[in-house]
Amino acid sequence: MSNLNRIQRAGRVMSGLCLLIIFALPLILALVWTNLEHLGPEVLAQLPSQVRFEALGPGTLLLGFAINLLPVIVLIYGLIQLRRLFTSYSQGIIFSSEQAGRLRKFALASILSVCVQILSNSLLSVVLTFNNPPGNRQLAVSLSSDQLGTIFLGAVFLVIAWIMGEASRIAEDNAQIV
Repeated sequence: MSNLNRIQRAGRVMSGLCLLIIFALPLILALVWTNLEHLGPEVLAQLPSQVRFEALGPGTLLLGFAINLLPVIVLIYGLIQLRRLFTSYSQGIIFSSEQAGRLRKFALASILSVCVQILSNSLLSVVLTFNNPPGNRQLAVSLSSDQLGTIFLGAVFLVIAWIMGEASRIAEDNAQIV
């Protein structure tokens, strides 16, 4: 089996995994928010300690879900770009400025999703403790090492996309020379 065939097969597999994750992320988030009292503390570790699950009404839960969905939407956009990149690989299209652009969009979406996650978690802490008595409401702002790692990897992918874009531009220029 040639390297191109392996790349095409890997592209198909990764494209399928991206599609699975694109659909799974909002479904899992909805499952967590519909069972927040049981699943919330384990899954949503960023929740403030003052959250009283029994005091949360349906409107608060829906608002919390919507707020928590914002960084997921940004990440889904990035995964759509990544899926398109892998679909191109599965078709044997490996080296072009279009692929570099898709990788760049994925990297930017990854970085942006972390920024949106920090903001949404802060807003979420206010929404989920809003009905608490005065003195028990919270505004929690946090930054985790996982988030810093995602920002770093996004920056790495940005540099790689930039290099790929330049290399494909040079290759296109050289292809025009007869």
